[in-house]
Amino acid sequence: MKQGICFLAVLCILITGGFGAAAQEKQIGLVAMLQGSNVRAEASADAAVIGKAEAGVYYGCFEAAEGWYRIKLPGGDMGYVSAKRCTFYSTVPAVEKDALPLLGGDTALQPGDLVTFGAYEQDNDRTNGYEPIQWIVLARDEEAGRLLLLSRFALDRQHYHTSNSNATWEQSGLRKWLNGEFLQKAFTEEERKAILVSEVAAHKNTIANVTAGKDTRDQVFLLSMDEVEQYLTREDALCMPTAYAITRNAYYDMETGGCWWWLRTPGHNRMHTAYVNWLGEASAKGYGVISNKGAVRPALWVTYPAAE
Repeated sequence: MKQGICFLAVLCILITGGFGAAAQEKQIGLVAMLQGSNVRAEASADAAVIGKAEAGVYYGCFEAAEGWYRIKLPGGDMGYVSAKRCTFYSTVPAVEKDALPLLGGDTALQPGDLVTFGAYEQDNDRTNGYEPIQWIVLARDEEAGRLLLLSRFALDRQHYHTSNSNATWEQSGLRKWLNGEFLQKAFTEEERKAILVSEVAAHKNTIANVTAGKDTRDQVFLLSMDEVEQYLTREDALCMPTAYAITRNAYYDMETGGCWWWLRTPGHNRMHTAYVNWLGEASAKGYGVISNKGAVRPALWVTYPAAE
């Protein structure tokens, strides 16, 4: 069953660190400095200089004034930089949606609902800890008492494989990372117990007639092209990267705000892997397995408490 999720939805984060008034402000985006710049107390070239923004560094952005962006410096001070000296990446959802906690939350969750489960660095502010991960419920399996979840946003940027060689999902470095480092980092012990070890089918690339290796058993996995077709509309498939993923070199399209994200289906050969592009379209041709622009949108099956 396909459910419409917001077309231009990206991560919106409330900063919770201890920086006074700025602690409660909403981060609206990310600024990448193209060159070094003075940071000024007001949005004016005549305002007092309160600090320096370094070239090549990303800063959280809290306001867009005419020709200026208000950013937060590492020490917590807030000031303005000229728009001419940086690139702005929007990280505000076009429409806000409520996300309920998965554990201890609503037992009647249905496809299209949003839940929070686990936490991961997302706003690129290391001083305020990890942010809760939002997930879209893709499917509800009543008989097995489980839900299929897909991250709402692309959480990281990773190579699909560690070398430029044939790599099915079974062999991929990304599979190892998701079920190792990511699993341990993003979820508590209690949360990991709720994530099922699932049978992950090796779906063939039927367009290019490329086989996909062996089925696997994983807690965290990527969707296949078949599953994208089954569960997602084009609007659902268009995915925005978090601020952290952008700083990790995930592709970001200035027009749609979308990234491209890996699937587990092989591409036109096993040195390429299928993906969903920044328009929400799946590509059977694929990108090379060592591409350094591919974003990661994890999927997993979780148990849920029986309704009373």
